[in-house]
Amino acid sequence: MMRTLAFAGLCTVFLIAVHSCRAGGGAVMDIVTSENTEADLGAVMEEDGPVQANLLIANVYADTLTPLAVYTRCQCISASVDRTPVPPGGTLRVQVMYNPAYRSGIFMEEISVKLLGRSSLSLIVKGEVIPAEHPLEEDYPYDFGEGLHLSHEVLHYGRLAPGESRDIFIRYANGSRRDMDIDFSADTALSGSIASRHGNRLGTGERDTLHFRFTMPGHAHAGDTLALPVYVSVDGRRLDRSLTIKAISVEHK
Repeated sequence: MMRTLAFAGLCTVFLIAVHSCRAGGGAVMDIVTSENTEADLGAVMEEDGPVQANLLIANVYADTLTPLAVYTRCQCISASVDRTPVPPGGTLRVQVMYNPAYRSGIFMEEISVKLLGRSSLSLIVKGEVIPAEHPLEEDYPYDFGEGLHLSHEVLHYGRLAPGESRDIFIRYANGSRRDMDIDFSADTALSGSIASRHGNRLGTGERDTLHFRFTMPGHAHAGDTLALPVYVSVDGRRLDRSLTIKAISVEHK
């Protein structure tokens, strides 16, 4: 079934129709669109892999359009365009591939088509990724022992001025066959610089997300590179492996 929509004002020259609305599994969608609309890929199953679409834009102008290049801002999406001149009434085709790997939820990405003698054409591709469940060792590659797996080993906070704070989220999972109580702690001297939720309990096979807030100590000098341990305990026993927080102290702006 074809769905057509007409827009008032400047957009009345465009008709929007979506054909072959299939996502994933190697299917290709043809989406007739324009700069004033969003090309909807719909529900994208991560387990099906990259989704391909052809964005078809009618040349409603009185002169020929010559595409020169196409640009994207996210590595998750790639695009290409035929540089063949498009006469009035013809169709400019932009080939798009969106990779949903390790992404979930709603996405909206911009594609810019550079045209000869005209400003770039801005196109929006949107949809929603339905995530797949990955093996625990794949999503949480760092084995800290006792069945605890983390997504990070080092939390790098970049450049911070004394007193400035920043959050980093990590994922952690219980790969054991028992429930576990997990705690993260820092040296007493740094207790005011590192903050996270305490009393984290995970059931067998459970996964969760935790954020760490790091505040650059007030005594840090500009240019100092800090490498601070965060100790990890399971059921009250400190593990041999610890997280490392890294940051570079800079002067206040």
